[in-house]
Amino acid sequence: MNILKSGYLAFLTWRKFGTTKPREVVPPGSPSPVHINPEDRRALKKLAHDTVRGRTSVPMRFWRAAVSELKPQLAVDVGANYGECFSSMKYEEGTRVVAVEANVGLIPFLAKTREAHPSKNAIRVVNCLISERPAAEQVFYFKPDWTGGGSAVVPANPEDYQKISVPVDSMDHLLAEDPPADTIVFKADIEGYEGMLFRGFGRLFSATRVAGIFEFDTRLMARAGTPPREVFEKLASRFELYDTLRKHQVLKRVRDWDALVAARSVGGADFHTDLVAVTSMREVPPGWTVFH
Repeated sequence: MNILKSGYLAFLTWRKFGTTKPREVVPPGSPSPVHINPEDRRALKKLAHDTVRGRTSVPMRFWRAAVSELKPQLAVDVGANYGECFSSMKYEEGTRVVAVEANVGLIPFLAKTREAHPSKNAIRVVNCLISERPAAEQVFYFKPDWTGGGSAVVPANPEDYQKISVPVDSMDHLLAEDPPADTIVFKADIEGYEGMLFRGFGRLFSATRVAGIFEFDTRLMARAGTPPREVFEKLASRFELYDTLRKHQVLKRVRDWDALVAARSVGGADFHTDLVAVTSMREVPPGWTVFH
């Protein structure tokens, strides 16, 4: 970020919050504050700076629209970070919200965010790494000053990261005591472990109505031991899949793996995007433009 833009954002942040490093932020349209670590550059960029510019992310917009339209029994936010997605709206009676975050350092902030939320009794915060099955603790890599990149995938330069051991669980095991959900909304951003999430989330594939948005990073998925094509085709066998357009509420239908590679990969290189999975066109929320 250039110095002029950085200074301008710092000024906007100070004008709104009375400080350039706020400890809590209410994103546009959210009913309550998100508590953040002001020394985390990711939190300042994605929460404080986006808030003063009136911005909301594509995953947050999809989550709000899908929950409002489908009124799910279960809403799952995997890779909650500071909780800006799950805390961005109030929930109707009968909706259970499960927020999962592997980085234990973020749990105190998530607890404060949940406690301040008007639907706090519907929200459950869980500290674990989501995988295909429950297992012993696993190493998690992260940077305290940029928490968005935390992952169980071993980084190319592990010496630049802090390491912690985190408990491992699957969504099916986490939900074992809960009643089945006919309608599910989900968001997943877990730095390459999305394939592991889907391997251990049979409830998602048996639900009647599903709408979800998830990160799809071919390099990280492959390094996690989940071949990207295998993940895509597992989802495509049950759901309609759509590619997203950055910063816009636009979805492009992706009918097969080759079509996604042709649209996203340059010369066979790895690629990164957010994909949407729905059981049918009926689950695409209003306000989203679809191209086939």
